[in-house]
Amino acid sequence: MNLSERLLLSLIFAISSLQVLADSVDSILQINNRFNTADAKITHLDSACQYYIDDLVPDGIPLFETRTDLLRSESDMNREADAIESTFYYYYFIAGAVDTAREFLHYYLDRMDEISDINNQLVVLHYMSKLTYDEQKYEESIEYAQRCIDLAESTGIGLDNLHYHFAYRRKGIALSSTGDFNNGFTALNRSKELLLEYKDSTELPNVMLDLAVLYSQIGLYEEAEQELTSRYNYIPPKKTALAADKINLARNFIIQGNYEKAHQYYLDALAVGNVGLTDDLYKRYIYNGLVETSHYLGSSDSLNMYFEVLDSLFSHDASKNYHSFLLEQSQFLEAMNNNRLREAEQRGNQLMEQARESGDVYDLLLYSRFMADLNEKRGNYREAYQYQKYINQVSDSLTSSNKARALSLYKTQYETEKKQIEINELSAAKALSDSRRQLWSIIALLAVSILIIGSVLYVKLRKARNQIADQNNQLQELNRTRDKFFSIIAHDLRGPVASLQSVDRQMDQYVEEGDLHRIKKVSGLVGKTSRALGRLLENLLNWALTQTGRIPYHPDRIAVDEAIGQAIESMDLQVTGKNVSIESQVQENLELYGDPTAIQTILRNIISNAVKFSEDGDEVLIRAKEENSKVLISVEDHGVGMDGATLKGLFSLDTKSNQGTSGEKGSGLGLILCQELVQQNNGNIKVKSSEGEGTTIQIYLPQAEREATIA
Repeated sequence: MNLSERLLLSLIFAISSLQVLADSVDSILQINNRFNTADAKITHLDSACQYYIDDLVPDGIPLFETRTDLLRSESDMNREADAIESTFYYYYFIAGAVDTAREFLHYYLDRMDEISDINNQLVVLHYMSKLTYDEQKYEESIEYAQRCIDLAESTGIGLDNLHYHFAYRRKGIALSSTGDFNNGFTALNRSKELLLEYKDSTELPNVMLDLAVLYSQIGLYEEAEQELTSRYNYIPPKKTALAADKINLARNFIIQGNYEKAHQYYLDALAVGNVGLTDDLYKRYIYNGLVETSHYLGSSDSLNMYFEVLDSLFSHDASKNYHSFLLEQSQFLEAMNNNRLREAEQRGNQLMEQARESGDVYDLLLYSRFMADLNEKRGNYREAYQYQKYINQVSDSLTSSNKARALSLYKTQYETEKKQIEINELSAAKALSDSRRQLWSIIALLAVSILIIGSVLYVKLRKARNQIADQNNQLQELNRTRDKFFSIIAHDLRGPVASLQSVDRQMDQYVEEGDLHRIKKVSGLVGKTSRALGRLLENLLNWALTQTGRIPYHPDRIAVDEAIGQAIESMDLQVTGKNVSIESQVQENLELYGDPTAIQTILRNIISNAVKFSEDGDEVLIRAKEENSKVLISVEDHGVGMDGATLKGLFSLDTKSNQGTSGEKGSGLGLILCQELVQQNNGNIKVKSSEGEGTTIQIYLPQAEREATIA
């Protein structure tokens, strides 16, 4: 490089630093062509390329391609290899040119023997592991990571190199993806140890995030949350870390079936804001999660809104195949949500086929649930049952498998700690062979450590056994509830329906005979039976929804006097038919906070019960007042009342419902439904009754906060 070129290059660099390289790619290349030597051009492009990396400008691919061509023309592999990391990083992470990045990296993989610098060889092997992992080629990813590890450890060069540390990380998450959680944990833990040893706190939280994901995969949710929380001990939380943690916690809650909490965590992740380089990737995971949770929560409009955003994230990206499975999952849910069921079926079958090919059991479970929901919506209950049966079988198998993996993981941790203690013990014994007393102290310490570890394992095993026993008890209770539910349907629906089946023939006969009195009597019975049947069906539906956790809950301020008035008005026919009067005494301006639909269902059932067990001419008294910052609603009748045994089993499906004073029949579901709806609305219910004296039902519900007034 002659003197004039050096002066020109210095001038251009000075101007570039002032303008922050604001010129377009074409302008930079035009300036670059003014230099006479390849060395000067490469030096100039090094500066320009670094700017495009630092400022995350994605349209600079021609600059990197030109620099690569110049470097290769110089036939200096050492200098060329020094640019591998920055070029691949730009192609893959900033420009999103996955195919270009893959082709570029393979070029140097084929020429590894020409690269003399071990650190640059580590760069190639680590990024090959990263690339193949993102392509879900886990076995290849493990192979490249191991080659990187072996190269660093066999030469002793690059042990402080971040790519060597990350090779253990890449190996760990790839092993976990294949289901080898023990070896995956060992590799991730080694990566964590190296980062701690070399005090690299920048990347340490990412490895701790991977460990948290591994814990989640085998059902150790408490350990996962602890790992996520403790990683902020090393650096202040960044936006990327906050968003990633919330996304992973949301997925944990989906696995546990807590969809509302999962939905909120996805919204919290979205509220973190722009996370920089990987913003689009994070948003893809977030909006895919919002689509899925909206499906489980039955929020059709929200699902469509979130899907539109997710679809736009993929449509404006040149690399649509990158994490395209997120879009494919949401496309299925969007098609099913909008009743394009044939399209949904095609997409669902494609997802199932992909899951079978990859052997990913968790994807198979997810897509089987999708297909079960689809077939249920289409009325194909046999197919839906088959998918649900498969889900139950695999879930049970995974539960047992995960428990075994958790125990195995604890064993791995135990053996690792034990091995380390033994090594330390041998080293101490060799160094302090002249001190027998210290040796015995170390052995005693080892015994205590083993005892402590054994105790911890025993406590965890006992906790696991208790959880299994609780789950078995819950399953038995669900089976008993199911049997009783079907018994109610079979008995209490059959009677009214059978009564209505012969009405048409009776009416025809009475019309021919001109018997208006009997016609009116039959029509009255039809109305009475229909209303009773309607109330039974409403209670059955609401009770079934409470059992599946799908009953809507939209709390609001409710005027108590208006709510009671509406409930009494709906009882007009029943009250008039029995000649029972209803009086209400409601404290003025009293408001409660609850779901309006649920509150009406509660009031109708309780008032209906009071009328049902009252004698002709009796009075039902409804009172409402504030008591200890709660709203107390009491419904009092002077009917037949209950004995102690009936009162004790009042809220159980095992208790047979008694007939009313006029022979009214019931299913026994009304009060059970009331209890569950009251609890859902953060209240409680009490019953007082004496046989022959009547019954009083008291409901305590949250009082609405008083609105501030301006003096």
